[in-house]
Amino acid sequence: MVRILRALQLSSTVSNSFCVECPPAGSFILHVIAACLIALCTPLIFPTLSAQAQEDKSNRSSYKHVEPHFYAPDLYTDSLRSKFTLINLPGSEKAGSYWEVSYQIYFISEEAYEKTMRSLATGGIVQSDPEPSLFSQKILLDEGSFKLKHLNSLDSRTRVIGPFAFRSKIPDAQRTKAAFIMTSYTAKIYDASLKNVVYDSGVWMTKPFETDQQARPIPRRMLYANFFVSPKGQLFKSQWTREGNDTNW
Repeated sequence: MVRILRALQLSSTVSNSFCVECPPAGSFILHVIAACLIALCTPLIFPTLSAQAQEDKSNRSSYKHVEPHFYAPDLYTDSLRSKFTLINLPGSEKAGSYWEVSYQIYFISEEAYEKTMRSLATGGIVQSDPEPSLFSQKILLDEGSFKLKHLNSLDSRTRVIGPFAFRSKIPDAQRTKAAFIMTSYTAKIYDASLKNVVYDSGVWMTKPFETDQQARPIPRRMLYANFFVSPKGQLFKSQWTREGNDTNW
């Protein structure tokens, strides 16, 4: 507050000494005070604007507290679906473009995951995205492949797989909160406009549950696999929840 008052005093002095057409010093000080109050109070008056703008992205990466070895059979849905979406492709309307994917979806119990990670750590191996082959104890939930040649709309660039059985394939004792669902995939995308082929393969790991708007755990019923090819041919990918017709990344 002392610094603000000193700044106001200095501003008043400068305005009276150097301005040719300046308002009176008192009027100038009132304008400065008003500007300061607006700057200080704006975040308090309009907190919801920035919150709403960030809501979507914060939900995508929000942290979920997972208790170790917590038996939670109610969080295991009877069946799952997997939604593959090619959000954007510069040459989507040009004949010859195509999108090809092969996939495997596994369940990895909490115990099996911990055992594998300990084994890798003992061997001095750092594996951020462990391959399915590293897990000897895994349950195959679904696998398949598809190739799409008509890509001129978001609907035509979306493939929903399933439903496929989930809960009945998992032994009751393994239905814990900290288990994993693994999606392993290989993708090939040809853009006839850019004359460019994009190859990619990888693994996504997610929990068998998600959270609602009140941050309460609920069964996960849909897995997401999103691909986005930029105008320069760069590939971006995510497993964020995506609904609607938004084609922005």
